[in-house]
Amino acid sequence: MSVGTSPEVARDIDRADRAPARRPPPMQIALRGRIERPPELRTAKNGHPYAAFSLAVDDEGRTEFVSCTIFDGIDELPPLKRGQLVRAAGRLRVRRYRTESGAPACSLNVTLQHLLVEDAA
Repeated sequence: MSVGTSPEVARDIDRADRAPARRPPPMQIALRGRIERPPELRTAKNGHPYAAFSLAVDDEGRTEFVSCTIFDGIDELPPLKRGQLVRAAGRLRVRRYRTESGAPACSLNVTLQHLLVEDAA
């Protein structure tokens, strides 16, 4: 997991941005958005700590909210505040489920491998 503001992290994310032209591994994604919900530290069932937060990503005039999870490198995670602009890259997972009323729904989750803070908000 690479986290921070260094040129190395920017290079890693730039590689992820260009990945579609090189036939990326299935479900790899690069995002640019603002922190919607600051990271919350949690513990997985297996006892490993992780951080979870949400990104607001602009998609052609629509805002999509993406849940993000970081398993590795949470000790390197800088303080993130609502509204901060970040770039992130990782593995996309689409979770399909039914609402309480029985309607089909889905949510997006990205398990991050790279995170770059672009502004201090």
